[in-house]
Amino acid sequence: MADQWIVYLQKFLRALRGACPIILFFLISFAAVYKLSGLQYVIVASVLTVFFQIRHKQNNNTLLRYIRLVVIGGLLVVMAYISSLSFAACVLLNLAIPFILVFTQSSQFNPKGYFSYAMIFVFLSLMPPENVSGLWKELIAFWCCTLFLAASIALYRRLTASPARAPLNPGQILGRSPPSSRSSRARSARRSWNSVLPRCCRASTVSPTIRNSFPIRRGRTSCTT
Repeated sequence: MADQWIVYLQKFLRALRGACPIILFFLISFAAVYKLSGLQYVIVASVLTVFFQIRHKQNNNTLLRYIRLVVIGGLLVVMAYISSLSFAACVLLNLAIPFILVFTQSSQFNPKGYFSYAMIFVFLSLMPPENVSGLWKELIAFWCCTLFLAASIALYRRLTASPARAPLNPGQILGRSPPSSRSSRARSARRSWNSVLPRCCRASTVSPTIRNSFPIRRGRTSCTT
């Protein structure tokens, strides 16, 4: 029973260690948005936390992806505000936006690429701003959280980066040893073979005349005593 509790505790600690960066990002972004814009716009922190959870372990976080997030995310923030103005706009945009995101953000290698962008529209539609000035506050909060997202991912990658390894030579890549190690192995094999043979049959003690007269075949040795 104690061993099972130890295993469960180890699993819990591993899961907690993996979730700590996500929790820390959400708490900091939540506090920053609450301090700068107000409680009504803290839903932006939840939206960007989804992006951090998906991207913080990826290696393709380029500047182009962040620019695309700023542009497309800003448009989705505006669309979420427009959907709250009337019932017809709500129905039309809730039908059109998911299809547009699926066709533009999904691919064969990333079939769920639309998911995080869809969360922007869904979450911000739940708490829309009251007027245009509130929309500008929400856009500024979203853009500031995007900058914090880029800085957090860069810091996470720097803190968790593995030390650089020495480059491999072509022989190691092909599974071959360098010539120096091959020659040293050949010398050590020759020494071990001479130590097994009787003294009269060693290559160092046999004269060239006898060696040429009685060639030793590979795999067989003859010795006359």
